[in-house]
Amino acid sequence: ETVLAMGGSLHLVVDRQVVLFKPGDKLPREPFTVEHVYLDKVVGLDVNTLERLRALPPVRLSLGLSQTGVTNDDVEKLATFPGLKDITMLNLSLCNLTNDGLAQVAKFSKLTNLDVSHLKITPAGLAHLK
Repeated sequence: ETVLAMGGSLHLVVDRQVVLFKPGDKLPREPFTVEHVYLDKVVGLDVNTLERLRALPPVRLSLGLSQTGVTNDDVEKLATFPGLKDITMLNLSLCNLTNDGLAQVAKFSKLTNLDVSHLKITPAGLAHLK
């Protein structure tokens, strides 16, 4: 519910079906698994509002933060959230991440897909991901 209240959306698996939940939708009463968390283009995300994501259940696949203004410090905090430790995809395009922020991204040890397009990242920053 936190993600939806922030203006984001979720892909959940409910009864073996992937279902999109948007702001204003009610979460299902039956058990579900979180596949994707989309906060792309959500305005006003900062360290304090992102802290609300600490209680997320495990997210199986991805976190989208494109065009949110997320910073190095925000990513450092997100990397400590238990529910995000298994994500395999992270979208940080058009955010305020720098080379130093990629050192924090490297803490998401299961990432196989990372979008850092339209950032001022150099080869020195990418070296954090090896």
